[in-house]
Amino acid sequence: MKKFISVLVLIFIFSIQSLAAPALKVDFVSEREADVSVRNTGGEQYKIGSWYFANGILYVQCVKADIGSSANTVKRIVSPEPIFPAPIIMADSGDKFSDITRYRTEILNLNSRGIINGYPDGSFAGDRTVKRAEIAKMLFVAGDYDKLASGVKFSDVDTHWAKDYVNSLNALGVINGYPDGSFNPEGQVKIGEAIALIDRMFDFYSDVTSTVPNTGEHWSNPNFENLVKKGIIRPEDEIYKNYEPTRGATRYEISLMLSRALNTGGKVK
Repeated sequence: MKKFISVLVLIFIFSIQSLAAPALKVDFVSEREADVSVRNTGGEQYKIGSWYFANGILYVQCVKADIGSSANTVKRIVSPEPIFPAPIIMADSGDKFSDITRYRTEILNLNSRGIINGYPDGSFAGDRTVKRAEIAKMLFVAGDYDKLASGVKFSDVDTHWAKDYVNSLNALGVINGYPDGSFNPEGQVKIGEAIALIDRMFDFYSDVTSTVPNTGEHWSNPNFENLVKKGIIRPEDEIYKNYEPTRGATRYEISLMLSRALNTGGKVK
């Protein structure tokens, strides 16, 4: 039994943290310009190689960097058309994740930035619900935050792998725990909670014309309405059609909303 549990733990950690894979860091400068660099997370070092545009997406090829070279050099990429902010995808990601049935561009956009990963069997498991610790890691990486030493020491995260992400986001005012001093890192993050976190984390500059649907009473309704008005949640989305704020949020749903937040002119607060 102990061996079985150890295997499960290793698979889980692999799915959240890709220790050696390079990830892209992106700063949108204007509608035609973006600064792109490689966030090396360990192991071999990589740098930006070639890139190309297709269907409103920037595809970037990472290549191994020579020892002693400047692997983290920022590349200013200029688009012939005003497409930024836009999805940024690793050029070799086309065959990644064998089981994606929807939101492929959004998922690969987050995966290429090191925000979300798949599982050792090559799957993405998009219908799997997201844990509170997992979304803390995703938001931390998406925001490109620095880890902070300060923050509430929740009673149940002191030995948890996500404690630095949770405590740092709490110190930044992005994420909260419960009145009893706990965070419940292994609990499901609810749709309403995920929407509130994304709304709390980003400033959005433009409104769209989407009509906000009628919803039942819930504390997250103002956050839901704001994400609808900003185009992060859209009329064609299942979340829009049937808003269930107390249901567990899936990897598909988090990927869709977070990718849109990064690529609709949203700026991390």
